[in-house]
Amino acid sequence: MTRGGGHFDGIVASYAHSMQDLATIYEQAARVLAPIVRDRIVLDVGAGGTFAYDESLPEKLIALDVSANMLAQIDNPRVEIVVDDATTMRSIPDASVDVVMFCLVLHHINEPTRAGTLRGLANTLATAVNKLRPGGHVAILEVLAPGWLYCIEAPLFAITKRLLRWRGRDMIFMYTASQITEQLTSLLEGAVETYRLKLPEFYDPLAGSFPGKIRIPGALSPTPFKLFVARK
Repeated sequence: MTRGGGHFDGIVASYAHSMQDLATIYEQAARVLAPIVRDRIVLDVGAGGTFAYDESLPEKLIALDVSANMLAQIDNPRVEIVVDDATTMRSIPDASVDVVMFCLVLHHINEPTRAGTLRGLANTLATAVNKLRPGGHVAILEVLAPGWLYCIEAPLFAITKRLLRWRGRDMIFMYTASQITEQLTSLLEGAVETYRLKLPEFYDPLAGSFPGKIRIPGALSPTPFKLFVARK
């Protein structure tokens, strides 16, 4: 994830409002995730104050985010708050949790170059697997780039990064479904289950990265949302 929480510290209110459009996405994910998180120790990485499941279900819920202001939205005393970077999770001991959840986080993980960003994805997921106990799960809810869009996005990485920096915004980079599946398959023994989620009537296709700036009909969206679940 982008180092430091400055970008998200400054968009807390508008981000939370933007996430309201994704309520149906979260409801669909919650039905799949309920039996996975129930009575488990769950580490929700990049939580941002919104959970893709009933937060009363886990035995213990740890919300980790690089932005203290985003975490400040959580008012449930049962949730343990940890300010840390998604790429390292240094505050979390290895083999200590049953579920690691990434909810609309991976497209914010970036490095100075596209090659470095792809390595960052691999390293982040490898770190997540290290935090899991045997038999634990990695769950990823993510907005994705279809193949044709990725072919446009990828070569424009450096230009996009400079433009966004000029506008005072963090870089975002959407992965393809196959990239996420391949990374999980290389790290975990079990098959990767994938669920395509029905889009809302209107929503931000960049999942709150620029809250209040973009909103399109779900029927016209080029960026699908999927939930990936894999077991250690």
